[in-house]
Amino acid sequence: MRRSQLPLRVSALVAASALTAVVAPAAIVAASTAPEPPPTTVTYANGVAISPDGSFSAAFATAPVYAPSADGVPERLHADADEDGQDIARFGLDAFGAAAGAGPTARAELFVSASGSSVEWLANTATWLGAAPAAHFIARLTLGDGRPAVVYGLVVVGAGEVIYAFATDIGGDDADRARQFVSSFTSLLPSPVPVAPTTTSTTTPPSTLPAATAAPGSEQTPTTSGATTTVTSDPVATAASGPGSTLAAPPPPPPPAPVGSVVAPDGAWWVTFPEDAEVVATAATENGFAYSEYRAEIDGDVLAVRALVIPAGFRWDGATVPGFPAVTADGEQIDVDGSPAVASTFDAGGATVTAVVVDTGSRLVAVTYADRGGDHDAVAADFVESLGLAG
Repeated sequence: MRRSQLPLRVSALVAASALTAVVAPAAIVAASTAPEPPPTTVTYANGVAISPDGSFSAAFATAPVYAPSADGVPERLHADADEDGQDIARFGLDAFGAAAGAGPTARAELFVSASGSSVEWLANTATWLGAAPAAHFIARLTLGDGRPAVVYGLVVVGAGEVIYAFATDIGGDDADRARQFVSSFTSLLPSPVPVAPTTTSTTTPPSTLPAATAAPGSEQTPTTSGATTTVTSDPVATAASGPGSTLAAPPPPPPPAPVGSVVAPDGAWWVTFPEDAEVVATAATENGFAYSEYRAEIDGDVLAVRALVIPAGFRWDGATVPGFPAVTADGEQIDVDGSPAVASTFDAGGATVTAVVVDTGSRLVAVTYADRGGDHDAVAADFVESLGLAG
């Protein structure tokens, strides 16, 4: 079976069992410096693979082949999906000749340019994945063996590394499957630690993700023409000057969050979960929206807060929130720290849901308490009302 062909080696055309690499030597001026992964294997169950270090997961078509970083080849997971390919690769910051401070859309351009020829961009839009600068990209191109393909991808710029999750659609006839794979990529974040009485910090413990460096949505206005989205500049770059762009200085720290609350990966919001709740933190994408989420379950009840990054100029039309299909604008109009919000209570999926949705202009934040079996009105109200914004 012929495999997808995308850049996973530094200086040569290499046929590997996991992935065939097509690299223009001039496009890569330095070897990847990605750190060695721990000597463990990929966990694959129910269609979802978890990386050896537990830092991300994705829904592969089949159990992926795992290859650790070695001899200039980055750590990668690969699965065949008929004639197409599904891949996640972890590169160093200097891969494909990128400057250390290059933004995510610039890195997407370098990656695709090294993947083939006759590139036609369909989308390259900056966003955030948790606190990490990221970009969604789609491009048509011709692979090194002459086959036409469409590459759907997500690039995430972490601390000392860059992760590419991408699907190679040979012939361009499996768009839905490719999009679903990219959307399944999830960063598994460290469990948040509640703010203690002795600290004023509003950030979570150190993780592999860097602190946010600019307000999501700034310099980020995609323009569309039919199904085509033009390439836009990075919200984290000081100028739209291409691959050499550098990151902007971080903003002032937000005001302290209340004692006992847990804070978003980028410090933009916080909520207070009940004591002893085991909170799971993730960052992913859905229907083109990147989001970070905290979720816990207590005696069958589900408590969650999801913050979706929205592009500049976006206005919520009151339709459902991705990931929360029952949450709409039908409810009481309220104010949360200066931002318009809607509060509502409704039945969904056998649960009574108490919800608040806030439109901050750069994020759509939905906090919900799904009561599945008891009279927990007071607990639900306390949870959703604990939502706070950093401004």
